[in-house]
Amino acid sequence: MKWNELSTETCSIARTLSVIGDRWVMLIIRDVFLGKQNFSEIEKSIGIAKPRLSERLNQLLQQDVLEKRIESGSKRAKYKLTKKGQSLYPIIMSMVEWGDEWLTDEHGVPMEYIHKTCNKVTRAGALCDHCKKPIEAKEMLPKLGPAIINTLRNRANKGEALKDIKLTMAIPKSMSLKELDDLIA
Repeated sequence: MKWNELSTETCSIARTLSVIGDRWVMLIIRDVFLGKQNFSEIEKSIGIAKPRLSERLNQLLQQDVLEKRIESGSKRAKYKLTKKGQSLYPIIMSMVEWGDEWLTDEHGVPMEYIHKTCNKVTRAGALCDHCKKPIEAKEMLPKLGPAIINTLRNRANKGEALKDIKLTMAIPKSMSLKELDDLIA
């Protein structure tokens, strides 16, 4: 079976892979979940070539995973998850959980997730480990884990500016440079 034939397969996994089975697509979706919404933020964060990013964004727009909005008074487009895109949250979090379980190094997990309802760190899943309430994307707050903090510290110690480091890593857009500086101090 050829890659471009996946969308016509009589298999939900094959059809899903035809939409989100590309590594760049999943990293784009991750970044949009983390609040990175414009082309340059996504480009710098995942280190993708501009033509490839344009192609993948157009693919996600055509598949109704993302929508493109131009804010009034601005020429910059913002990419937002549609309802279809937001429904990928459990898949993203399952990938986080699998990666944390099987690919974590001696520095620990890259990111921890805080359930806003009970303010406790929880694993990815349908229910919070602590309060047992259902978890939706809007109820999770990403928090940098020990692996990212260690990487930040190492790169900063080598003289890299925090603002440049932040652009090239999977760090929530909402996190300020002061917060990053406080973490690595």
